[in-house]
Amino acid sequence: MVEKKSVSYYLNHLIIIIGILVIGFPLWITFVAASHDMVRMARAPLPLWPGNHFFENMSQALFHGVGNAREQPVAIMLFNSLIMALSIAFGKILISILSAFAIVYFDFRFRMFFFWMIFITLMLPVEVRIIPTFEVVANLGMLNTRLGLSVPLIASATATFMFRQVFLTVPDEMLEAARMDGAGPLRFFKDILLPLSSEPPVKGPCVCGIRPEHLFVVDGSVSPDVRFSGQIDLKESLGSDTLYHIQYGPRKQPLIIRSGKHTDLSQGDRMELGFLWEHCHFFDPDTGNRIAVSISRT
Repeated sequence: MVEKKSVSYYLNHLIIIIGILVIGFPLWITFVAASHDMVRMARAPLPLWPGNHFFENMSQALFHGVGNAREQPVAIMLFNSLIMALSIAFGKILISILSAFAIVYFDFRFRMFFFWMIFITLMLPVEVRIIPTFEVVANLGMLNTRLGLSVPLIASATATFMFRQVFLTVPDEMLEAARMDGAGPLRFFKDILLPLSSEPPVKGPCVCGIRPEHLFVVDGSVSPDVRFSGQIDLKESLGSDTLYHIQYGPRKQPLIIRSGKHTDLSQGDRMELGFLWEHCHFFDPDTGNRIAVSISRT
């Protein structure tokens, strides 16, 4: 059967093609300009097809410089940008991870005050800090140096906040076990905290387990993190408690729920159930070992 396409189908594709041409045309003109000499580009009309000076122009820009930057080749600019980017990246990671480690695992006075002071700096855009930063760099004698470009941008409130959130997911039992083994702060940081933070404890799917007493009937009193429903196969009243035999999922897997609250639901009705992530236990499907994951409701 041949599907008949509507006018809107062709109109949508026409709009997409026009958008690609509008976005790609300036890039094409830039490439064409890089392949012609300056004399040709100064004459009208502008050429629409590449010339034969592309490699010559690239060599001139990379190793000799052009225009007002004739004394500064692009290759040196790229090298300085690389040094600056690497310095800022490694500096941000080092300072932010140490500050987050101190905020989470060291109980000192005004700890949260300092954390919020760091976090509030996110409200200051770069434009507000340009002149004070320039003055500080000038007073330190770091103008026209790579340190002057890198050091002011190393501190990062965002990175500190992200590392803090990661460290908060590490179970407290890890710290207690490290203390029992005689590990100091640096050893705990190096041998336990960094490996747990650098990669997930298991790659791919994992098995999630939850105790029966942590399943509850959704009635509005508690907001569950996960909801699912099942059909009541049998209802047993045991005085103060009620047992619900439920079939859920496409395979109609059996499940027994103990509830201390009586409902008007009966056999054949559907019941909505839920649980909280903080009550879940995760296991490696290959080894069966428990995965150390701490989940809190935020």
